[in-house]
Amino acid sequence: MLTKWGLIVSLMLILLNSACSEKTPAVSEPSMAQRQEAQVLNNRAALFLRQQRLQRALTILKQALELDPNLGQAHFNIGLVQARLGEHVAAIKSFEKALKLTPQVADLLFALGVSLRSQHRYLEAAGRFQEAIALVPDKAAYHFHLGEVQRSASDFAAAIDAFEATIRLDSTHLEALYYYGDLLARDDQTDKAKMAWRRLLQIQPQAVPTLLGLGGVYLKEQDAAQAVALFQRAIQAEPRHTQAHYLLSQAYRQAGQEVLGDTALKQFQRLSTAQKHFEQGNLYAYRGELTAAIESFNLAVQVDTAFVAAYVRLGMAHLRADSKAQALVNAKQAVSQAHEGDLALIEALCLVGDVSLSMANAEAAKQAFAQAIETDYSSERAHFGLARSHYQLYEQNEALDEFDLTLKLNPDQREAYYYRGLIFMTQQRLQDAVLSFQQCIKIDPKYAPAHYAVGRLLVQQRDYSGAAKAYKKALDLGHPKAKEQLAALAPHVKTVP
Repeated sequence: MLTKWGLIVSLMLILLNSACSEKTPAVSEPSMAQRQEAQVLNNRAALFLRQQRLQRALTILKQALELDPNLGQAHFNIGLVQARLGEHVAAIKSFEKALKLTPQVADLLFALGVSLRSQHRYLEAAGRFQEAIALVPDKAAYHFHLGEVQRSASDFAAAIDAFEATIRLDSTHLEALYYYGDLLARDDQTDKAKMAWRRLLQIQPQAVPTLLGLGGVYLKEQDAAQAVALFQRAIQAEPRHTQAHYLLSQAYRQAGQEVLGDTALKQFQRLSTAQKHFEQGNLYAYRGELTAAIESFNLAVQVDTAFVAAYVRLGMAHLRADSKAQALVNAKQAVSQAHEGDLALIEALCLVGDVSLSMANAEAAKQAFAQAIETDYSSERAHFGLARSHYQLYEQNEALDEFDLTLKLNPDQREAYYYRGLIFMTQQRLQDAVLSFQQCIKIDPKYAPAHYAVGRLLVQQRDYSGAAKAYKKALDLGHPKAKEQLAALAPHVKTVP
């Protein structure tokens, strides 16, 4: 699996981009007005689907099918939502309904094949992909996923053909180039394998799985010098890649460089031990066993003092255990160990910000989140953290700007709407506050602070009955101050709900 290329992410983007909004012939006989309204709802849902606002899309699609149960595109889009949510059994049923209503749709056959593959129904998936290819033979993605299911079904010769077809249609298809080379290498077609992998490295020079695969071919051919160079490139790209260190040790030994081989082997053993402690710590943290998690993460950084992700997780565990000072120490250790391009650097900087906010040091938090944004402007977490820092510093306009940026990155970030509502309340922009709280509640009806804030807002407007209902909802959801506020309304309402 090529983690850097994000195979799963690219697969889901293909499905989301095929969310349909075209009109399709209705099979049943709803009224013309019902058909038109159902189509409008389907089109709206398709937009939410492409924005990955899945629950909203699903709600609207169900409304569309109530009006026109035979709207094939709505069944298709429901299947896409279900597939994105990992509900592939339900997705298969939705796709099959859509297929009966709108046959001969290539993207629908492709989506059905993807969900069938997720259930290990490889032969059925291959059949659907082949049907899609028959309809649209020049789409590289169809050939690639056909190759994937054939590879999973151990039909390697057919998979090679499918990946070759993919590359013919898209010579820069990284996953196809990798798997094509991998299968050729396994079939001892090493010259073709090396050609495919070299082409891939021209496109992505730091593709670690390809560097390791090509290096492995040279190692098998007793060309130790080429193998060493490739494994060193892999380690430069991913310094903690354990397999790269192990293969490098083998290449050094093949070249007769025993001392270097021993050094590389010791590094492999050290990193493997640290990784083992790290994974154990993650398991303990998931279970809520924070003392054991902290112990495991400590062992990981003792073995590997440059293990950035372990420092981050150690800091997170301390923060959950309310050891804020130690959490901040660990977060800063992570930042100091991280290098440019390290994926854990953003997480480390945001952790510094989160801990600083919890310690009421909003200025330090602002600096950390700003640095995270400089490193990766697309970080939703960093923008949200910077917005909260501005909020704590009473820099309301700056906070609103950052909450707006947060919502551009994630339109369903409920707390961004909540904080916007609080700011609008202090600015006496009451209608804007109402809209923000309503949007927050629409995203998460069980978010108690939003219901409580609505109660406060309605009290300001002297709508005591409405405020009582909002406080009662907040109380039912466990808000700690709602009971007190509800009791304070008793003189103003006939019956407290």
